[in-house]
Amino acid sequence: MSTLINGPGLGTAFHEWMHSWYQGMMGTNESMYPWMDEGFTSYAAARVNSFYYHERLRLHPNDAGLQQVIEREKEELPLYHASAYNAYFALVRSGLEEPMTTHADHFNTNFAYSIASYGKGRCSSNSWAIS
Repeated sequence: MSTLINGPGLGTAFHEWMHSWYQGMMGTNESMYPWMDEGFTSYAAARVNSFYYHERLRLHPNDAGLQQVIEREKEELPLYHASAYNAYFALVRSGLEEPMTTHADHFNTNFAYSIASYGKGRCSSNSWAIS
């Protein structure tokens, strides 16, 4: 697997790193089950990202910017995954939702594909995981 990241972004780096487990090690088929690959990967990347910022705050307790990130995260429910749920709710409101079992190449819109694969898949992963 090769990924080109254009610019700084730990979240993207964490996401692509998690692909090595969910797609590489578990052998998920992204074209047949995109939610298993992208959803689980997005869930795990959010957890790693949160751990990283909490550890940075522990090492740099006077960093006001990090403190704001951590405080904002504590206010979001479900913890660490509010953005995924908000995206999924937007998909439902749009009327464009399709079954998660739809093959990746057969979604009618990129919007439905991306939210079902990343956001809805992340929400599903969250319900199976330990918080």
